[in-house]
Amino acid sequence: MSWWKKQSPVCAGSVLFSTTVAPRAENFAFLEGQGIHISPHEAGPEAHWRLRLEHPTWGKATLTCLRDMGPVPDLLIDHDPRLSTSERERARRGRIAVSVSLEPRTDNVLFERKQLLRFLRAVHGDDGLAVMDHTAQSFWSRQALDEELAHDAELDILGIFTVHSVGENDRPYWMHSHGFKELGFCEFCLLDPSPALTKAGGGWDAVRVLAFSIVEGKARLSGPPVTIVRGAPPVQLIPSATFLAERGNSFSQWAEDLDEEHIQGHGVVCDPSRRRCFGLLAGALSPWSFLKTSMEEDLPLLFSDDATLLMARRARATWQVLRGLREEFAELQFPCLVKLRFDLKSGEGEHLWFEVADTGENTVDATLVNEPWNDIGIACGDRREHSLDRLTDWSIMTPAGQITPRSLTPARMVREHKDEILEIMKKAAAESEKS
Repeated sequence: MSWWKKQSPVCAGSVLFSTTVAPRAENFAFLEGQGIHISPHEAGPEAHWRLRLEHPTWGKATLTCLRDMGPVPDLLIDHDPRLSTSERERARRGRIAVSVSLEPRTDNVLFERKQLLRFLRAVHGDDGLAVMDHTAQSFWSRQALDEELAHDAELDILGIFTVHSVGENDRPYWMHSHGFKELGFCEFCLLDPSPALTKAGGGWDAVRVLAFSIVEGKARLSGPPVTIVRGAPPVQLIPSATFLAERGNSFSQWAEDLDEEHIQGHGVVCDPSRRRCFGLLAGALSPWSFLKTSMEEDLPLLFSDDATLLMARRARATWQVLRGLREEFAELQFPCLVKLRFDLKSGEGEHLWFEVADTGENTVDATLVNEPWNDIGIACGDRREHSLDRLTDWSIMTPAGQITPRSLTPARMVREHKDEILEIMKKAAAESEKS
């Protein structure tokens, strides 16, 4: 898995606090109680102070209080899809930030970024408001950090980048990534996507498979087309500067919003360019037409074997999280699904979705809801107990979106609106009885 073996030049983040006065270095003496050794470090003229942090398993980091570290722009907070409404409001109260810079010990991007989160959570303590990952321009609430750090699985690819959505009334005309350029890859831009892309689970999974294609070196600026969704047109990353020159007039809002940061190293996700006039002339560039579809929940996405292996490890590492959520939301009766792998004689595997009836420590009792493409000894509608050795993914369907090993944000949203959801369910049940 060569893509994650890239040393990031930046592995840093900040913790936001509500105070308007720069905290003192002594305020962080409590870190010693978390197994972190603290020692003074030369501050320099740009900082109030610096401390060296060292943990026996997390590694080494530097804690810095800069003199000009003011509030994070609300725009970045408002654009982050990871935050619930209350978490976003809490992050906006940040006035002062202290930063943490990690000294990477390995060339595993996902591992090192998770170690950074461990240091950031420790510095957050009880008084922090939120954490920001500088490279990904993404935010983590205290609860999101606790959920991520409760297991040792590698960070999901969604943890190393974020997507900013630009538009009004949940109708984006431009979505773009941040976090790939710092790792030596290109950023992607989606023009005039369907609103379903930001809401449907299938939509976000399409973004994930695109992200994997970029970091695996398959999708690259001016590179050949790559198929990432079975049955959909391949994607081709056209440099934003090229697309702007040829089609900017057709996407005026996007063109007006562009600045140098969002041009250099950015590519517009397009349908493959087609030749015309017997192949003598290039055809007009067009954004990926699949972005206009409804984005069903279970898209036929073409994840690589390496990506599937990462997903499977994370799904198994968070199995107890799934069991806890099913118990917590039992009265809401949310459908729960697991994806299981069945090995084929060819050496490949078929991944199928099952509806969960019950969960054990190392097993799942579930009913197959897909019709297998191959003869695997089980048919749609069959209910059996399966070993977690087959598990590659899981999902809980809620009105706030899918809860998955990659995103527990919907779970936090459900908690914030649980009474409202229960009331809606009671009204729906009453209406059903009347009819």
